[in-house]
Amino acid sequence: MISIPGIPQLTLDLLVAALQPKPVLVKPTHGPLTLEVLYDYAHDNQFGKNGQYWQGRKPVSGSVVEILPQLVSDDQIGPAIEAVVSGQLDRDPEWSLQLDGKTVEAAEDGTQPAPLAELSDWHALSQLLSHVRDAARAYQWAGRMIGRVYIPDVYAELLQDKQGWTLADALALVHVSAVDPRQGGPLLDGHGRVLGYYYTYTLVDGATSKTKVELHTPDKVWTLESTAGNLQAVLPEGQQVPLNPYSLRGEAQARRPEFLMWHADRDGGSAITPSIRGKQDRLNAAVTNAGRNDDAAGFRQIVVANAEQPKDPQTGKDIPWSVGPSVAIRLVGLPYDDVEPTGGTMPRRHTPTWQVVDPVDPEKFQGSIDMWTRLILRGFDQEWRTDPQAAVSGESKRVSRRGHDKRVAFAAADTGAFLAWALRSALVLASSLMGEQALKEALTALIVPRLYLDVDSSNLAEYRELLAAWRDGGLDLLTLAEATPTVHDAATVVQRVREEWKERGGAPPLGSNSPPVTGGE
Repeated sequence: MISIPGIPQLTLDLLVAALQPKPVLVKPTHGPLTLEVLYDYAHDNQFGKNGQYWQGRKPVSGSVVEILPQLVSDDQIGPAIEAVVSGQLDRDPEWSLQLDGKTVEAAEDGTQPAPLAELSDWHALSQLLSHVRDAARAYQWAGRMIGRVYIPDVYAELLQDKQGWTLADALALVHVSAVDPRQGGPLLDGHGRVLGYYYTYTLVDGATSKTKVELHTPDKVWTLESTAGNLQAVLPEGQQVPLNPYSLRGEAQARRPEFLMWHADRDGGSAITPSIRGKQDRLNAAVTNAGRNDDAAGFRQIVVANAEQPKDPQTGKDIPWSVGPSVAIRLVGLPYDDVEPTGGTMPRRHTPTWQVVDPVDPEKFQGSIDMWTRLILRGFDQEWRTDPQAAVSGESKRVSRRGHDKRVAFAAADTGAFLAWALRSALVLASSLMGEQALKEALTALIVPRLYLDVDSSNLAEYRELLAAWRDGGLDLLTLAEATPTVHDAATVVQRVREEWKERGGAPPLGSNSPPVTGGE
C-alpha cells in the first residue's frame, strides 16, 4: 500500500486505481468500451492502428494490415458531435459577474470596473472559447467534460520573487485547459462524492521521460511522480505544498469542496453508443466495397475464351489485347490438344468466344451507404440533415430538429457551467497571489453565463416553457427529465438531483443536473 503523509489514504487509493493500465479492446463490438476506442471513433480513426476495428471482409490471411491502404471511411460521428457543439456555441458566450451578491456593471460610457475589466481581458487572451469547445466535444465522445485552471511551472521563480501583484498581472499567469478524460478526472468515493481530482502528464528531458501526477485535494494541490507503479511527492527544497485557494472557504469547503479542477458527466454516458459505432462500421464497409468495385469492375472489360493470346511479332512473347476505337481484334481459336496435324492439313481449333462486361454502376452501393448514414444520424437526432425537404420547409424543419435542439439545449447547461467555473476559478487563483483580502472577495464571485444557441426559436421556447413550469412548481422534475432525449434513466437522475438539493440545504443544484442558464436570439 502506498502512503504519503498529508494525503487522505482513501483519496490516494482511488488515485492508484485510476492510474492502472486499462485493458486493450481488440473488437469494439464486444466487451466494455475504453476511452481510447471512443476517442478514435470520434476523431476519424475508425480502423485502428492495425485495422483492429475493421468489421468488413478480411483477407484469407486474417491480417487487415495489408489492406489498410484500401479501406475507406465515411466519418459521420465526428461531424454529428461537432454539430451539437456548434449548436451550443453559435458565437462567443457572454457572462455577468456578481461579487458578494451585487452585479458588477459597466459605466454608462462603457468603461468596465475592476475586476470585470481584467476578467474580460483574460477571457479573450486565454482563448477560453477554444477550451470550452474542447470540453463540449469531450462531453459528447467521452460522456464527461473536465476543466483545469493552473499556473504553469515555468512561472515558479517569478512567483517567489515578485511582490505586490495586481489582478491583471496575476491573471496573465493563469491558464485554463479542457483535460482529455484519458489523462485525468475526479476521484469519487462509493457515494459519488468528489474527494479530489488528478491530472497526468509526461515531461521529456532528452532520452528520459517522467510521468507526473497533479493531485487536487480539498486543501492542497500536490505534484507526484509515478515510477514503476510507485508514487512520491515532488517538492522543491524549501517550498511547501501549494494550497488550494478554495480552502479559505472554511466550513463550506469541508461540506462540499471546490477545486481548481471540475467535471460534469453526460446523462447516459458517451453519445457514441455501441449501436452507433456498429452502424459506422457498416457504413465504412459499404463505402470501401464501392471503392473496391471501382478497382475490380469500374471499367469495361472483354472476356475471351478458347482463343490464342496475341504475340509480339518480333519477340514472339505474349502481349495484352489491343482494344480501343477503330481497333479490330482477330481471334484465333486454340488448337485441340489431342489432334496432331498431318501433312498439308490444318489443325482443328476451338471456336473462340468473347463477352463485353460493362462497369458495375456505383449507384448499386448508394442505397446501402444512404441507409447506414441515416441510421447513424438518427442516433444523434440529426436525420433531418439527410432530408432536403426538412431543411427547406419551416414546420418540417422545426419538427425534425426538435430532438437535436433539445440535445443542444440540455448539453448547454454543463457547457455554461464549465464557462462559469473557469472564469471564477481564474479569478480565485489570481486573487490568491494578491493576498487574503482579495481572495476572500473573489470567493464571493458568481458568474452567470449566457450562451447563444443555434436552435429553432419555437423549440427553444417550448423548452423554456417546460423549465419555467418546473421552476414555478407546475411541472414535476420527473416529467422534465423524461422530456430530455439524453436522459436514459429519468428516475435515477431525479434521485441524484434530490440528493444534491439535500446536501446543499435546499439550494438549486449546480453542475450536470442544473437547468441551463442559457439564452438565444
